[in-house]
Formats: sequence, structure tokens, C-alpha cells
Amino acid sequence: MPASSSITMFYKQIILHRGLPFDVKLPPQIVNMSKLTKEELDAEINKGYEDMMIS
Repeated sequence: MPASSSITMFYKQIILHRGLPFDVKLPPQIVNMSKLTKEELDAEINKGYEDMMIS
């Protein structure tokens, strides 16, 4: 699919929804990745992956 077709479809969805066709939100708190242990970092990555798979 050409990029121009994808962009056109996205714009049409914006018009139909009268806004973005998905929720835009910030996480409840920002995680300082540089201060996480390996296990904590793995847990954060897994949470993000699970959130992505649910949507």
C-alpha cells in the first residue's frame, strides 16, 4: 500500500471520528529507565508489550 493511501485513510478516520481515531494519554508516572534493575526493566518492557497486544 502506498504511503499516500495510508495517510489519506488516516485523515478520513480523523474526519469521521472528529479527532484522532485512538486515545492519546500519558502514563500515570514517568519511569526513569536508567535507575531500574534488569528485572524491573524487563517487567516494564513486558507491560508495554502486553498493553500493545491487548489494543
